[in-house]
Amino acid sequence: VEGEGEVENLLLKKKITFSNLPRLKSTPRLNLNHKTNINQYSSIEDIKICCLTWNMGESSCPENISSLLPDEEQDFYAIGVQECLYLKELKKSLCNILNLEKYSFYSEEIGSSNTFFGFHGYIVLLCFVKKDL
Repeated sequence: VEGEGEVENLLLKKKITFSNLPRLKSTPRLNLNHKTNINQYSSIEDIKICCLTWNMGESSCPENISSLLPDEEQDFYAIGVQECLYLKELKKSLCNILNLEKYSFYSEEIGSSNTFFGFHGYIVLLCFVKKDL
């Protein structure tokens, strides 16, 4: 394989070890005790959040995908799916339902629609956040 060992050679030349890798700064934690005023962290009082997960079992998207979502409009949607073979169709359906003029959209996926190699589709996280938050 062309380039085999290149990464190892670069690591050896630069002497990169686990001890000198850059460290992530810890995320500050919100400590809510009886003396904490939540309003000092945010001016938003109520945020409606919908989180759902769905194992699609390699099936196609249903025509009425909106039945998965709550009737009341939410501020944030986090939708996780597994074994999704029809990712393009799923994204298109959800983007049509959750108007992209109102929501920002982000997705991240791993996997493949090629089941020949033992994959069962994609594992995907789809996020929609209201633009006016």
